[in-house]
Parts: sequence; C-alpha cells; structure tokens
Amino acid sequence: MFFKSIMNEYATKLNVAMPTYSTVQIIRVLPVFVSTLVFNDNKYAGDAARNKKEAEHLVARHAIISILGTR
Repeated sequence: MFFKSIMNEYATKLNVAMPTYSTVQIIRVLPVFVSTLVFNDNKYAGDAARNKKEAEHLVARHAIISILGTR
C-alpha cells in the first residue's frame, strides 16, 4: 500500500502543499481509527481501520480514486 507516497508525489508534481492527515480514534468494543485528508483545498474522509497507519492509507486511496474520477 503506497497510496500516501503517491499522494506526496502528486503534490510535488503539481507544486502544491503536501496533503495533511488528521486521525481520530473511536472507542468501541474494539477501537477503530478514522482519518481525513486535506489536499489542494479538498477534504476527503476515509473508512474505519484497525490502526492509524491503515486509516491514513485508506483515506489516501479514497482521495486518489476521487481525483482520478474527476479527470
């Protein structure tokens, strides 16, 4: 899973600010993490994951798919 790297490379090629991630932990029976990503003035929300790293990869994947879908 290299989605975060792809987002960083894309930001570099566009010469814009790097994406910023924000992750929160939601306490349930088993804790889950959910990340949001801000890139190029757009905000993306990710799915729940078992840990912070996975949550950030999921939101980066979602952002990439969204960006590709709008082109």
